[in-house]
Amino acid sequence: MSAPIVVLYSKSKKGWKSCLEIEKDLLAIYKKNFGTKVVFKIYESDGSPVAKLAKQIEILRPGHIVFLSHRSHPTPLLRALGLLKLQKTSFHFYLYGNWPQLAGQWLEAKVYLKMHSTDFIVPSKTLANEVRKMFTASEATVTEISFPVRVEKFRFNQKVRNSNRRRLGVGPKEKAILFAGDLRDGKGASLSIDMVLQNFVKNPTLHFWICGSQNAVDPKYWRGRFRDARAVMGDRFSYFGKVPQSKLADLMRAADVFLLPSRYEFEVFGLTPIEAMSSGLPCVLSNWRGFNEIKIKDSSLFYLEVPQKKPDSKISTAKAAKVLAAALSKTATGPSRTKNFKALKGAYSKNSCAAKVKGLFKN
Repeated sequence: MSAPIVVLYSKSKKGWKSCLEIEKDLLAIYKKNFGTKVVFKIYESDGSPVAKLAKQIEILRPGHIVFLSHRSHPTPLLRALGLLKLQKTSFHFYLYGNWPQLAGQWLEAKVYLKMHSTDFIVPSKTLANEVRKMFTASEATVTEISFPVRVEKFRFNQKVRNSNRRRLGVGPKEKAILFAGDLRDGKGASLSIDMVLQNFVKNPTLHFWICGSQNAVDPKYWRGRFRDARAVMGDRFSYFGKVPQSKLADLMRAADVFLLPSRYEFEVFGLTPIEAMSSGLPCVLSNWRGFNEIKIKDSSLFYLEVPQKKPDSKISTAKAAKVLAAALSKTATGPSRTKNFKALKGAYSKNSCAAKVKGLFKN
């Protein structure tokens, strides 16, 4: 048997929900596509017996070691492996939006990677460029592979749409706007409320739904913002809190426009906008970091301009509201909601991702 591939993953449920979802799908790709060539090992940087794990890996004499976790930084294990005679091994690291938080640890990791071939697997040019600022071409390669997205789970279904709209009290000729994202600084929920309220003045049949956790923010602030929305929109405004993926998919099918004007530092991919596009929704997004790299470009994507060097500068609510109004004029239902689905599936599905992952190990 040729030298195996060792895939290190975390079983912890702590961390960013979107990253945990991506890790689970990546793990499934390795299990399905590499068979007995892969040996799976659990690695938690804050709890694994690192020396014991390093010894187990040394005995396997792997050709490749793959780190999947966004939460377990590899430096402790790299330090332990550096004490052993591990030769001709290539290291592959999946990087996520929390890369900036871990920059200091990656500087330390450089010391242990000097003797090995190193590859960083990133989902966007935005993240690739940031990695290249820290690691020169002689120190590491950077491979761009989009994360897998569960596009099939969000595919538009007219029957489900009609059922959910009746349940949510949306009339046949009324339109619903959906915001989905954590209610934290930079995600754009407050701006979204202002954008919708300005449009509601001209179109009082609009509905507005917000999904997202309040864990990281002041709940008093959001109670106040939700009061603002209800004072104008009444029961046409709803806050659903944190919802499971199945409910989010149903809300996307029922909605007419998706809204996420995020300026959050860690937006390196655009998972939720791609899910919304899979349901055929026009999307109003910021042209910020990974959001600006969505591979399907057509008239259903509407971008708010964010100065890349001054992301904290104020976005004009009036201008943003006009962009939302333009998106509302492009809403569709029926078969036209699926026009981009085939292209999205080709770019982001598990199978598409798997084909690219196989290319990492063709030698």
